Amino acid sequence: MASRVLVEEIGDGSRSGRVADAAGNTSVAAPAIESVRGLTHIAWLSNRGILGAWYGVEVVAVAAHVDAGAQGSAGGWGDLTVSPLILQWKEQKVHSVRINQRVVFDFDFPGGEYRRTAEVNLSSHAFTFIRIMRLPSFRRNG
Repeated sequence: MASRVLVEEIGDGSRSGRVADAAGNTSVAAPAIESVRGLTHIAWLSNRGILGAWYGVEVVAVAAHVDAGAQGSAGGWGDLTVSPLILQWKEQKVHSVRINQRVVFDFDFPGGEYRRTAEVNLSSHAFTFIRIMRLPSFRRNG
């Protein structure tokens, strides 16, 4: 297998007239919230292996504009996710079910503006580390 590079840009927009607080209670008088988001995903997967898996890296960057009416609006960069190590194993089959195994180590870095008193923030203002083991399976059709 040759080294592989994935570059994708995903755009999305939404509008919601329903606003809920942390307890899930909705506000009838709340304004509509509109948002537009763009996600840039770049990944590289090597043709060499570690522990029987191909290794790679990836970066995910998000930019957005959110308009929450009277609560305010914000636009710019959100948090940046960097995965310095991805391990992707070759697809396995159990009867007619295909199984893909992947381990990812994600580090999230605050990239956007954050204000403690703001009603709308695009950044979490926090560093996080997430370990993910994915075992998606797909049943073969037919």
